[in-house]
Amino acid sequence: MRVLKKDEMRILFTKIVKFQKNFFFMFVKNCIKIFFSFRIIKRKVFFVRNTVMCRGVLFYKKNLMSLGTCIGNFNRFDCFYFFVTALNFLNSLSNFNFVIIKNFEENSFIKGKHLKKFQLSSITRQLSSNDGVLVFNENNLLLGFGEIVKNFSQVQVISKNHIVIINQGDIGKYVRIIPYK
Repeated sequence: MRVLKKDEMRILFTKIVKFQKNFFFMFVKNCIKIFFSFRIIKRKVFFVRNTVMCRGVLFYKKNLMSLGTCIGNFNRFDCFYFFVTALNFLNSLSNFNFVIIKNFEENSFIKGKHLKKFQLSSITRQLSSNDGVLVFNENNLLLGFGEIVKNFSQVQVISKNHIVIINQGDIGKYVRIIPYK
């Protein structure tokens, strides 16, 4: 368990800024005030309360599997990817970047497919392209997160069969099990 390096922090924070542009500095101040920090264990990034982290130092590295909430990992090319377990973390960050999909279309999103325009019920107006969005159903249940391909004005002009949101993570990953070969 170690502190993230400067390059890793920069990559992580640029990914977080996709979901929360305007309130990022307020988020960092709240993390310092509430005593949370980011730690890395075996290329996985954890969002940990400092009191829990101090107790986790007592364990050997090989015995420590998890600590706090795992929000994502770095691959071998130093790209950061959010995990599905980061849904509550991202939900606490972004109050304004969200999309609501129709009830009968949520099944296709949970199966890992991207969202097209006709599947959307409503969309936030201030979204620009390549922003991170949270996907809710009409009953206000958080289904996952993704990245919007086009900004709000372009979404209204395109046809209904164009892909608008790229699926990056959804709650269906808990259900889908890929057998090992």
